[in-house]
Amino acid sequence: MSDRNATSVDPGTVALEDMARIVRNLQAMSVGRPYPHVGSAEIDFNHGDETAEVVVTDQAGIVAGSVVRAWVNGSTSENDAEAHLLASGYLSFTIESIVAGTGFTIRGLNRELGLTGTFNVIWEWV
Repeated sequence: MSDRNATSVDPGTVALEDMARIVRNLQAMSVGRPYPHVGSAEIDFNHGDETAEVVVTDQAGIVAGSVVRAWVNGSTSENDAEAHLLASGYLSFTIESIVAGTGFTIRGLNRELGLTGTFNVIWEWV
């Protein structure tokens, strides 16, 4: 069965413009239902640092009890989609310091210290 409204995307090649379009479509489909707030940020492990963090702001609707998750996906000028795919098995993220009406901090752990540079992190919260 075919769904004409379905969006099929290769997760390793999603451009930011495509991601914004997908988010708008998901938000439109979820009118009257809670939906996740979605975005992306770059986290920088420099020259193989064990940990890194990035602060996400401008999240007016977030509350202290919001559930936030993050994962690596996409590409950056330093690491292409293939590197992001390979890194997904070695990078893990925790969410710290949720500030109501403001945002949160994504803290990354690099379990393979050979991974260097910036990685694109997709995040969502409800």
